[in-house]
Amino acid sequence: MDFEEAAGVGGLHRADDHGHAARDRNSIWRMSGKAFGLTCNECGAILRTFRDAVQQDEQALKSRLRHAADASGRAADEMRLAWVSSVANAPEEEMRTIMRAQYPRLEDVRRIQAQHEMRSGHSTFRDGWRTMQMPYEELLKVMRVLAAIRKSD
Repeated sequence: MDFEEAAGVGGLHRADDHGHAARDRNSIWRMSGKAFGLTCNECGAILRTFRDAVQQDEQALKSRLRHAADASGRAADEMRLAWVSSVANAPEEEMRTIMRAQYPRLEDVRRIQAQHEMRSGHSTFRDGWRTMQMPYEELLKVMRVLAAIRKSD
């Protein structure tokens, strides 16, 4: 006795019985691909710009911290920890303001992202990630920075 007989649903139509299973699966994949697997070159370009902006701003921040450490006679790691600690202890809105100041390139990219998403209905992060096949860790890094600097509503 198979499942259908045991469950009393033996008369149900099964795609496998008629050879359309593969075609049905392909059609479901195509539908979900449109909804969730869209590839958009503009989304990919925007996401790449986000990634590059984060990297450039982080390099600039590291350089400023190194210069501050040298000027104060501290080790670079000691200066970095002191800065992170002071930002983390700031009130939330002040912390976001400080973080936005450290990532100035992101504001322009966010405007471009918002315009594209409004015009196309795409999700830049979801669709861009698929288009450019960005390593997931890089995507998370960009998303963490954006979450840290978002304006509270």
